[in-house]
Amino acid sequence: MRNQAYRRHQKIKRRKKAERFVNIVDGNFGPYYNEEMRNKLIQVYTEDPKPCSCFICGNYRKHYGQTLKECKADIDFKEQLNED
Repeated sequence: MRNQAYRRHQKIKRRKKAERFVNIVDGNFGPYYNEEMRNKLIQVYTEDPKPCSCFICGNYRKHYGQTLKECKADIDFKEQLNED
């Protein structure tokens, strides 16, 4: 079982990653966010890196079906069944 120091460390790592993400978005659109809005976005992305379920952020299978790797695995499996 992990201790509180480990969980705190993981949260700091998530916050740094969220800060990098918000800085990239903010850099692409100019100084769009004020400091309060920027901190709120960092907090949201720290808690949940995928806060929505749109087709961009959400699960690939939910919106597009199987992934390419899964399709290839199914084809290989069916070919192996047909060989026997």
